[in-house]
Formats: sequence, C-alpha cells, structure tokens
Amino acid sequence: MKLSVKAALIIAVSMAIFTLNGAIFWSDDFRFLMTSAIFGALVGIIALPEFDKRCRKGAGVRNLLAGILSGAGIAVLQEMSLEWAAVTVLAGGALGYLGLRWVRHLQLP
Repeated sequence: MKLSVKAALIIAVSMAIFTLNGAIFWSDDFRFLMTSAIFGALVGIIALPEFDKRCRKGAGVRNLLAGILSGAGIAVLQEMSLEWAAVTVLAGGALGYLGLRWVRHLQLP
C-alpha cells in the first residue's frame, strides 16, 4: 500500500490530537508526550480504513504490526522492565488486531 496524502494527513492529525492533549495536561514530561504521539499514530493507522477505502486491503496485518511496534516503542520510551515490555507489546498487538472492530465506535466531532 502506498501512503497517500490523505492517509498521511489522517495519521498526522491523530498524532497532533493526542500530543496536544498530553501537552495541555502533562507538559513537563517529554516521555509522556512522545508516548502520546506514538499512541496517536497507532489510532490514526487503525482508523485509516474508515476514512480511506483504498487502505482496507491488508488492514488487519498492518494494524497488528503497528500495534506491536507502538507497544515496543512505548516500552522503550518508558524504560520498562522486560516483563512489562512484553505485556505492553502484547497489549499493543491486541489493540491493533482488534482495531477494526473498536474504531467504528469512536465518535468524532
């Protein structure tokens, strides 16, 4: 799948929303802001098929890999122990895998 301008914009807007939320409420912790940005990117990637119909092909595998990578990135940023890093990677993978089901229930303004 080529990353279209629309897809990149959806990911960027999602990252911005989560990062700005973190900046407003927890502006003194850089690691938390980066964690918010990573989670925002994950939500943006998971939401792509809802906004861009061309991104539906291979969405399940892409979301699973994005969840695993975002979980690993958050674990590294938060300097977690190996056990908690494994839990975080599994949780990220589960969010990614089930993303096509739960993203439909998000209500956008």
